Amino acid sequence: QLYVLDPRRAPLTALNIYIIEAAQKISGRDLFADARKNFEEAEAKKAKAATEKAAKDKAEGKEQKKEEPPKVPAKPPTAFDMFDKVNGTDATRKALQAGVPASEIVKSWKAGEDKFRQKREKYLLY
Repeated sequence: QLYVLDPRRAPLTALNIYIIEAAQKISGRDLFADARKNFEEAEAKKAKAATEKAAKDKAEGKEQKKEEPPKVPAKPPTAFDMFDKVNGTDATRKALQAGVPASEIVKSWKAGEDKFRQKREKYLLY
């Protein structure tokens, strides 16, 4: 277990990257490949359930709802959309998948983080 005693000072994003790296090493598994497989299986189950429901409704003579066709997203969903969104980029995930050590990934953020902190300084109220 990991206890964060001072969450305001804890580098939570960096901790997540170190934890993912450690979990992959300990388990000997590719967690991203597992996540992709699980996502694809869930999507296939949803599609199958929707098809079966439509066939059942038709067989029972239930009137099909005339809905507008679903809007097609500009980019199809992937297993890693939220991970990439939370990290602000897909570079972190791609680096982890490529086997880049967590320490190097976290270190690569330093310049951007320093620039951000300097830029935001004038907006801090206290």
